[in-house]
Amino acid sequence: MESQYENLETYDDFRRAIAQMISGSEGCRNSRAGYLKKTEIPERLVQSIWMDGHIKKGTLQTVSGKTVEIIRPGRWNKEKGPDFLAVEIRLHGKQVKGDIEIHVNASDWTRHEHDHNFEYNNCILHAFLFNDDNQKKDYLFNGNLLERFHLEPHLFPDLSTLCQTLSADDYRYREATNKGKCSGFFSKIEPEFLSRFFDLAGDRRIEEKVQRLSCQLPGESLDQVFYQALMTSMGYKGGKTLFFLLSKRAPLEEMLRYSENKSPEQRTMIIQAILFHVANLIPTQGKKHTSMDKETIEYLNNLNKWWMQLSGYFSDRILPPTRKWYAQVRPSNFPPRRMAGIARLLTRLAKSGGILSGFYTLFQNAAEANMDDPALKRFLRETRTLLTVSSDPFWSQRYSFTSKKAKQPLTLIGASRAQTVLFNALIPMLILKCRNEENKKQEQFLWRCIRHFPPLPTNIVTKFMRHRLFADDNMAHQYIFNERRQQALFQIFYDCCNNNEVSCEDCYFYREMKNQVCDG
Repeated sequence: MESQYENLETYDDFRRAIAQMISGSEGCRNSRAGYLKKTEIPERLVQSIWMDGHIKKGTLQTVSGKTVEIIRPGRWNKEKGPDFLAVEIRLHGKQVKGDIEIHVNASDWTRHEHDHNFEYNNCILHAFLFNDDNQKKDYLFNGNLLERFHLEPHLFPDLSTLCQTLSADDYRYREATNKGKCSGFFSKIEPEFLSRFFDLAGDRRIEEKVQRLSCQLPGESLDQVFYQALMTSMGYKGGKTLFFLLSKRAPLEEMLRYSENKSPEQRTMIIQAILFHVANLIPTQGKKHTSMDKETIEYLNNLNKWWMQLSGYFSDRILPPTRKWYAQVRPSNFPPRRMAGIARLLTRLAKSGGILSGFYTLFQNAAEANMDDPALKRFLRETRTLLTVSSDPFWSQRYSFTSKKAKQPLTLIGASRAQTVLFNALIPMLILKCRNEENKKQEQFLWRCIRHFPPLPTNIVTKFMRHRLFADDNMAHQYIFNERRQQALFQIFYDCCNNNEVSCEDCYFYREMKNQVCDG
């Protein structure tokens, strides 16, 4: 096998080779490597938009002109059939309950043959992102007409922001019950070959993180893009979008300029005041007198004192009030605590003249030091501590503005969250800066850090893919032992499983095999 595949270099090379090995036709002509090429916007992202309600408030209309109001988004269906069950909407003044199917393109309804499937007869709405066929209604299997809802004109925030912040990794998938079709074959592939495939898949995933950050650079500084990544990493599920929006409406450069020449504590309070007010999380005046203690009122008065001086710069950027800030978030991770932690972190990092430059110098010195592996791992642990925020005079023992003081202090940005920020935000950001400055030596060191980075906590996707690819836990541990390899599981799920956790019918390897058989 080595002699046959010794010239393979890229992730795509290995992916095609595995498909050819499964088909038993390594020399097959006319391989269509891009047959299951990822669409620019996956359907699961559109489903996430519906689930989290990223839709403008007010009067909505179906394509045919009927008014529609979303009462309940329904239950996300993880089995076959419509995407959301038990949905409640008000359609042209009449309250109806049923199912909803979600698509990227309007034409997917007929392309997927839902009009020939009785399981979709209970649908009350077909929602889609792009109206690519300009039809006003769809047909159900029973012959009835189905209203269409074009999502894109009604999104809040805009589609570009949602694509940058929503991640399929954050949403629940089915628990793995059956191993994948490829698991038997994976157990027979030479370990060296399979290890290289996983490494390249992980690297592809990291390159995509760098590219997403690069796409945010036009018109922005590297510090601002890093700040946006920091803020996004503080959110959960749809809350990431709110944190990203907040970072755009309360830009880093402005907050640092308005707090310039102030003491560290004053600068922290100014940044907290801006973030809380722009996020629209400051409680109303009425609540102050009913459920707040003296310490809280004094803290709010201090915030408001600074806000009064700066509100003219930000008053037109305040986010609309929303409960999404707190959706499915544990009290210790409530947004005000995260924002308070970010304010303290920004104050600390700004001492070096920019929030990214200090880390850049730190990694530059480390690259010059020619560390051995144990020293490199210590360096990563020490760097993680620079991203933690342990205490705040008010928020260390508070969950919210109205909660009672906790008995024990809680960190605002703990070690686990800092580790995630280090891998998903800081290292990709430093790679981007290295490329801008053509610093190849430091970039090589950053990739070495990635190769030695310990695994982050598993989530539903990594657990699912371990079972799908290997079925055997011992074999999974043999290959998936660092975060680079865990990133490979995400990449393979999106590229090779085509984001399908229900079945293997969209599997790249087996669909590629069928193409090769047809071509032969």
